[in-house]
Amino acid sequence: MKKLSYEDLKHEYNFEFIKLSEVEPINYSSLQPRVLSAFSRLGSPANQNKSQIIILEGYPGIDYEDVVTQLISNPKIPLHQRPIFDLCYAENLVNSQRPVCLELEPGTGPEFCEKVSSLLKNLLKHVDSENIVESIMKHQPGNDRLASYLSDLSVHVANELPFDNDVIINLMVTHKKNTVPVIYGRDLNWFSLFGKVNYLTEQGTVYSNQNLLEPGLIRRANGGYLILPISELVRQPGLWYKLSNAVAQGVLDWESNYQEGNNLVPFFEPEPTLINLNLVLVGDYIDISDFYSLDIDAIENIELKSDLIHTIDSSRIAEFVGFLRYIQDSYELMDFTADAVKILCDYSSRQCGTRTEFSIVETRIAAVMKLAHDIAYENGHEMATGSDVKSALKEREFRANHAVEESSKMYREHQMLISTSGECIGQINGMSVVSTAGTDFEYGEPLRITATVHAGDGDIFDVEHKANLAGQIHQKAMMIINGYIANNFARNDSLPFTINLVFEQSYSEIDGDSASLSGLCSVLSAMANAPIDQSLAVTGALDQFGHVQPVGGLNEKIEGFYRVCKIQGITGKQGVIIPATNVNQLILSDEVLDAIRDEKFSIYIVDTLAETLEILTGIKCGTVDEPDTLFGRIQERIDEMNGKPVSFWSRLFG
Repeated sequence: MKKLSYEDLKHEYNFEFIKLSEVEPINYSSLQPRVLSAFSRLGSPANQNKSQIIILEGYPGIDYEDVVTQLISNPKIPLHQRPIFDLCYAENLVNSQRPVCLELEPGTGPEFCEKVSSLLKNLLKHVDSENIVESIMKHQPGNDRLASYLSDLSVHVANELPFDNDVIINLMVTHKKNTVPVIYGRDLNWFSLFGKVNYLTEQGTVYSNQNLLEPGLIRRANGGYLILPISELVRQPGLWYKLSNAVAQGVLDWESNYQEGNNLVPFFEPEPTLINLNLVLVGDYIDISDFYSLDIDAIENIELKSDLIHTIDSSRIAEFVGFLRYIQDSYELMDFTADAVKILCDYSSRQCGTRTEFSIVETRIAAVMKLAHDIAYENGHEMATGSDVKSALKEREFRANHAVEESSKMYREHQMLISTSGECIGQINGMSVVSTAGTDFEYGEPLRITATVHAGDGDIFDVEHKANLAGQIHQKAMMIINGYIANNFARNDSLPFTINLVFEQSYSEIDGDSASLSGLCSVLSAMANAPIDQSLAVTGALDQFGHVQPVGGLNEKIEGFYRVCKIQGITGKQGVIIPATNVNQLILSDEVLDAIRDEKFSIYIVDTLAETLEILTGIKCGTVDEPDTLFGRIQERIDEMNGKPVSFWSRLFG
């Protein structure tokens, strides 16, 4: 057992910079070694002749398009680029119902179309156009297919043969030179993904031509990266089956949606497109689980899978600060002082629920930094200071904390009953965390737990379970309480009484095991007739041997109990008892830290049930064989109810 000091809880950072702009920026992808490894393999020269698929497991709020762009420009990844082409569909000079696919050097498509137009004009005027053809092919080295088409086109015009369409060449996809296409697919459907054949009707005749073709996302991303949300493929399985076949075969045809039936013009069959791209499938673990259920065989064959991690270890603080610098640059924010960065570090750690990690969820951190920028600007500051960041955090909390104010009102008006002073047998203050619907805002709310004991057959009745208000983890915790009592006090004899355990004024489902420590303390208090100090609140999980185990939501729980203590009056004796293994999770508000510094509030850390009981009751736990201890008193009461001789201590306290 230990009482934590202000120094134990105050987290210090030793920065060598004065302002954030002195730090080199580090983008998000550089903090993802697993994904960097996967993308290095994706770009291997051995894989350049066929399309590759990679699955990235991420989380809400990631800009996957930006992440992939960062990855392919990362100097740590060797870039072995797939062939990238501008894509044209041209009239087939032999069979106009089967337009031909022409691949051009990237960025040359618009100029190519202009020169072909000039070529046609010259040919119609019977002007020698050999120079134009040579000029075209100068920018398309080694493209024998294109050279053959231009030769056939020249012969076609020279022989005064007709064209079926006014527009001979449809430039469908063009790329900037030396730029890898990165495309994120949204609101997917068959046509947006695979392309579309449009039709026109003239005098009752339906027809189509190369100029009525739309490329779709796959053709636009060909040679680069196509990023698709797994959730959309799960909702539309037909898209996945068509897509996986096209990737496996390296060919994409112009087949109509299987739900649409046959083509309106059955003999119109544009030439398929050869595809060679990197397909990046993204989603969270739920999406990926559903995806595996959709087509487990195909997905098992996807060799590259990686996780996008939303935290980094706090030992990498230099990289995290570089990430803050990257956000500052990306959103064109003013500079931040070192004190402001320290508060951002605390905020990020608190988002993770531990001092040992920093959150790198860009959307959340950027939201705070942008708001701090605005506040600093309004205050006339040249740089965002620590006070500006604190103001930003308070403003964000204010907009989300209506539920906290309502909760405080309930305690203030005694609609929620809890004691933060005095003593009571079988009654203890537990701590819970409340999540607000539709937001990531959570707050702590203490609750009263009571236990009563009466003659019975040894059962422990968990009222929440009996009322169908308990989740499975909570039920497990109550069974652990039962196991502990049976193991320590009823090895040779059955328990001669029944225990009722109640979470007072709780009307919704309770789950989790963080109340098992407080629940067992209230039960043992009732069994021993030993009062519990009501100025303390307790949280912690237990095993059957009385070892205290870590729980979540520590900061919110502690601040929630402190909030109620303020409402009822700070006495200087109030505090909380938490698992010792949770120390690294403590990133408390300045108000609570100041109260601890001024010895108005205390935090005790414990490893065992016995340590907890001794703090709560002021009585040594001892063993069942020591009559003047807490456990001895419980055993003597059991013996008395079982008709065995009892000691003076039992008669005194009974």
